[in-house]
Amino acid sequence: MRAREPMAVVLLACHRDAAADRLTVVAVAADEVEAAERRARAALAGRAVPADWSALPSAARRRVVRACRVIPAIGMHGIVDDERPRELRGDFLGRALRDAVEQFLEPGLGDARRQVILGPGGAVLGEAVVRDPWFTSGLSHTADSSGFEGLRALTEWTAACWSAPDVNDQPEDEDLLDIYDRYSVGGLPSGGSLFL
Repeated sequence: MRAREPMAVVLLACHRDAAADRLTVVAVAADEVEAAERRARAALAGRAVPADWSALPSAARRRVVRACRVIPAIGMHGIVDDERPRELRGDFLGRALRDAVEQFLEPGLGDARRQVILGPGGAVLGEAVVRDPWFTSGLSHTADSSGFEGLRALTEWTAACWSAPDVNDQPEDEDLLDIYDRYSVGGLPSGGSLFL
């Protein structure tokens, strides 16, 4: 019996409220998935995701960032729509997923087989994912949020960090985005995200 070919893991989390719609994407290379999951579980076990990263004491932010620096990941991509009224944001997920594919996932993963894990916002995420050819290609397998507890927690913590109003003012040792070699955070109204 042949061993299963390893798959890169793409984690998606969507947060929608009156103020903004946000999509957070984290990607892990196939050969690092097991180590990343193990280290993420160890780093974040027993830690509740904060509603507001900025409200955490500096020492707590530093502890989380220090614990997560050992997690191997290709990077993260965050997209926000906070400029349009909520009733005009119906197309957000489709546009955000397309932006993530073009700006982050295709360049980062290439033709690697991938498993897509839907986190918060799973139902609406699932509907948007099945409309995008990158996610429905023969290279992709989409699953619900079961499994990968550590990496799902990392995605949630990452979403909390980049959603903070002072995300650009945080020192490196208190900025969870600094654990990623490559990350981008931006909006869609002008047609894309800014890579940092």
